[in-house]
Amino acid sequence: MYTVPIVVPPVAEKGSWYQKVFDPLWARASEIVQDSDTMVVYGFSMPETDVNFRYLLHRMMGRRRDNIHVEIIDPSSQSASRFWDIIQPVSMSHVANVSDMLERRVSVSSEEDKRFMTIIEQASLPGTEE
Repeated sequence: MYTVPIVVPPVAEKGSWYQKVFDPLWARASEIVQDSDTMVVYGFSMPETDVNFRYLLHRMMGRRRDNIHVEIIDPSSQSASRFWDIIQPVSMSHVANVSDMLERRVSVSSEEDKRFMTIIEQASLPGTEE
């Protein structure tokens, strides 16, 4: 099976090809959100122009907004504000990068944990730059 990367522009009208390719993926994502306690959004700024995604996210959340925690990992705090405006979950947190998220989640008590956190902090992964 061959795969081809697709760039989906953040515009309101994406065309019929988009529905054919992505509707099944969004349907599956919706099922996953319905069964989740936490949704992590990594590096998506929720641009104002992406009306289609905003609608899909609002619809996917449905009644879950009352009992789901949303974590936004993005350098801009404006991303978190945009997500809040659309879905208004029961709780939301925002961190600038993956390292900050891991620091919140991991209790660094052992030397092995400290070495792990140092490796994460030094990694040049997207979203970990200061």
